[in-house]
Amino acid sequence: MNAARPGSQQASDSGVPVPDRRPALTYVNVNFVHNFRFGARNTFQARFDIQNLLNYAAYNNPITDPTNSNFGKVTTAVASAGAMRFFNFVVRFTF
Repeated sequence: MNAARPGSQQASDSGVPVPDRRPALTYVNVNFVHNFRFGARNTFQARFDIQNLLNYAAYNNPITDPTNSNFGKVTTAVASAGAMRFFNFVVRFTF
């Protein structure tokens, strides 16, 4: 325990596990695939992928600095490509 600032203990200081209070990530991904056969060996495949179908926002972790006025609040969202909804259409011809 930190004697200079009592009450500012971390999980490793007290040995008591700290509950995980990060925001949950919930994504719904959908994939549609259809194969078309032409003759004995030729195949045409059409695939349509949707990531984050319901367009849920993904939030960053809450601020954990007790001296910050926003302590415990989530103030930003994830700004990566996985956090936004996007569509992908792929075709493939195998011969």
